[in-house]
Parts: sequence; C-alpha cells; structure tokens
Amino acid sequence: MYESSKQHISRLALKVLSHCSFFDQIYVPALKRVLEYLRAIHGANYSLYVYDGELIPEPLLRELLEQSDITDIDTIIILHHQELATLIDSNFTTLPR
Repeated sequence: MYESSKQHISRLALKVLSHCSFFDQIYVPALKRVLEYLRAIHGANYSLYVYDGELIPEPLLRELLEQSDITDIDTIIILHHQELATLIDSNFTTLPR
C-alpha cells in the first residue's frame, strides 16, 4: 500500500492511497484485502488499485467484480497502469469509470 499527499493551500490536502497488483491482472483476494484496509482506516480522498497486463473493458471489469462478491467497489478506483498518468495529470478531476 502506498500513500501520497499534496497540499495546494493550507486548508485543502489531497491524500491518495494506492495498491499495485502483484499479478498481471486483477487478483481478487488482494483487492478484497485492500478494500478491508480502506474500511478500517477511514481517510483517503482517493483509493486506487492499479493492475498490469491487458486493459479490461469496463463491462468485463464489472462482471468480474460482481462474480467475486465485491459489494463496496465504489470506494476504490480500479485502473490499468496506462490510465494512471491521465488521472494524476488531471489532478483527479478526470476519474475513470
């Protein structure tokens, strides 16, 4: 798990937690563990799960997650490593979904 924070002004801080998959694709047990961790800490503006390998189209990604009984998927952004630069460059104003 990685944590990053950036503060543009004294009252507004951006905190991001990320976890990179150890496998080419999404490894569901690791994703479930990351979601458990996020529920326990209560405290990031954005949480990311970054995977490698082939880009998974959104419908297939949703299907995979539904089959895995992951119910709180809206608490984390799942993205391919190639999508990461766009998200960071946008200052998290362009969120993949």
